Amino acid sequence: MHHEDRAAASQERLAPQVGDIIVREVRYGGMSTTHLDQQLRERGITTLIVSGISTIGAVLSTVIDAADRDYQL
Repeated sequence: MHHEDRAAASQERLAPQVGDIIVREVRYGGMSTTHLDQQLRERGITTLIVSGISTIGAVLSTVIDAADRDYQL
């Protein structure tokens, strides 16, 4: 699903806020092919809230990768 598709719109309470890090991954994991880990560490962020449409693909992969990197989820 393309990120600009209306069906991909998140709930208002989950909408990005100013300063939020937004990752558009090109593979399953949000950390393995992006600079997300580096950006989080530079900001001192250690706890993540991960959301998505389907938890058995990209969300699960990102959560596992984040846990392997010692983030709290």
